[in-house]
Amino acid sequence: MTRLWLRRLSAGLIVVLGYLFVCMVFYSSLRNQNPAHRDFIEYWASERLLLKHQNPYNPSAIHKIEVGAGLDRPAPEISFSPPVFAIALLPLGMVNAQSGLILWSIALFTCLSISIWLLWRLCERRDPLLILLGFAFGPVIACISASQIGIFLLLSLMLFFELRETWPFLAGVALTPLALKPHLFLPFMCVLLLWQITRRSFRILGGFAVGLLANCGLAAWYAPQIWTQYRELIESAGILDHFVPTLSVVLRHLIAPNQQWLQFAPVACACVWSIWYFLEHRARWSWTSHGMLVLLVSSLCPPYAWFTDESVLLPAVMLGLIAALTTNRPV
Repeated sequence: MTRLWLRRLSAGLIVVLGYLFVCMVFYSSLRNQNPAHRDFIEYWASERLLLKHQNPYNPSAIHKIEVGAGLDRPAPEISFSPPVFAIALLPLGMVNAQSGLILWSIALFTCLSISIWLLWRLCERRDPLLILLGFAFGPVIACISASQIGIFLLLSLMLFFELRETWPFLAGVALTPLALKPHLFLPFMCVLLLWQITRRSFRILGGFAVGLLANCGLAAWYAPQIWTQYRELIESAGILDHFVPTLSVVLRHLIAPNQQWLQFAPVACACVWSIWYFLEHRARWSWTSHGMLVLLVSSLCPPYAWFTDESVLLPAVMLGLIAALTTNRPV
C-alpha cells in the first residue's frame, strides 16, 4: 500500500513539474510577442472599457486601445459574443496586454489539460497515450495559437459529460459558457431539452438557466446599457455578410448570395434531424455515442463558425477513434 501511494505521489509530482515547465515555455515564448496579433486582444480591450464603465462594444474606442497595445491594422478586432461572461472576464482588463496574453494562454492550456483528463475518464481510462493525441488535435492547436475561446467551450462540454448523472445541476451550470456561441450548439441543445423531458428531470436545464441568468444579471447590474450596446453592434456589424468557409455560408453564396436566411437553413434542418434522431434512440440514449453524433452535426451546420470553434469536436473524434480501433475497423 505504501509503495502504491509513493508511485501515485511520484506520478503526481511529475505531472505538476511538467505543467510548470510548459507554463514557463509559454511565458518565454509570449513575453516578447505582440499581444495585438492574437484574438485575445478583442476580449482584453472590451474588458478595459468595461472597467471604466464605457461601452465595451464601441469599435472606435476598442480600436484606440488595441492600437495602443500594438495593433497595426486599420480595423479593430471585436468580439461578437454576447456579454454573458463580461463580469467573469473583468479581471483580464486589470492587467496590461502582455501580462493578459500570458495569463490567458496559461488558462487555455490548463483548461485543455483538464478537458483531456476528463476525456480519459469518459473513455473509461483506456489508451492514455491515445488520449494524449488530443493535444495535437488541429483545431485545438489553432485555438491556442490564436488565443480563442474554443478551449473554454470544450471544457464546458467535458464537465457536462462528467457531471450529468452525479451532479446534474452543476452539469447545467457548466454548460453556461456555451451561451457565448449559442449558434454552434442548437441541435445539441434541442436534444438536451428532449432528454430532460423524457427523464422528467429538469435539474440540468435549471442549472443552465440559473448560471445564465446570474451572469446576465451581473452584467446588467455592472453596466446597465451593455445589452443595448451589444444589440447596436450586431445590427451595424453585418456579421452574416462576412464570407466564412462553412457549409451554411457556401450554400448561401452558391444559391442566392443576397438571401441571408439561407445560412440558417442547414441548422434548422439539423435541429429537425436531431429531434427525430433522439426520438428514434431515446430508449437507449447514450451521450458517449448518440450524443457525439449530434455534437458533430451541430458543429457542421451553424450559420457561421471558425476553425477554432471545432475544438469542441475533440471528444467526438477521440471516442470515434477509440471505437474504431477497438472494433478493428479502418480509421
